[in-house]
Amino acid sequence: MMMKDKGKLVIWPAYIDQMRSRNMGRIIALKNAVKEPQLNEIKEAARKLGLNPEVEPEKAYPKCWWETSGRVLVDDTGPKSVIAKQIALYIKKIRNQKGSSRTNEPAKTKEPAKTKESLKTKEPAKTKETAKTKETAKKKGFFRF
Repeated sequence: MMMKDKGKLVIWPAYIDQMRSRNMGRIIALKNAVKEPQLNEIKEAARKLGLNPEVEPEKAYPKCWWETSGRVLVDDTGPKSVIAKQIALYIKKIRNQKGSSRTNEPAKTKEPAKTKESLKTKEPAKTKETAKTKETAKKKGFFRF
C-alpha cells in the first residue's frame, strides 16, 4: 500500500458542515461552519489559501459510509481544525460575494406601513383562554398587574 497522502490532511465536507453536529463530524464552531459545503468550494478555498488541494470525489466519510461525499487532501501546514476553519471562512466569503453580486433578482415588495389610526380601529385578537385559566394564572403569579 502506497502512502500517497503523507504530509497531507484530509478535509471532509462534514468537518465544516453547519447542518452536522459535533457528534456527526463537524470539527469547527457552528458560527464558522458553512451550510452544505461542496467539494468544489472546498477545493477553491484551499487553492486560494495555498494548500495544494487534491480532490477525491469517490470517497465516503467513515461515519456516514453509505454517503459518497468525497474528500479533499490539503498540505499539512498546521492543526486540522485551524485549516478547516480557514477554509470554511473563505467559503463564506465567496458565498457572500456571489450573493451580493446578484442583481437579476426581482425586488421584494413590502406591505404598506400600518398607521396608528388603522391599528386603533381594529379589534384586539380574541384568545381562547377562559376566565378560569386567567384566574389561575393570576394566583400563580404569571401576570403582573
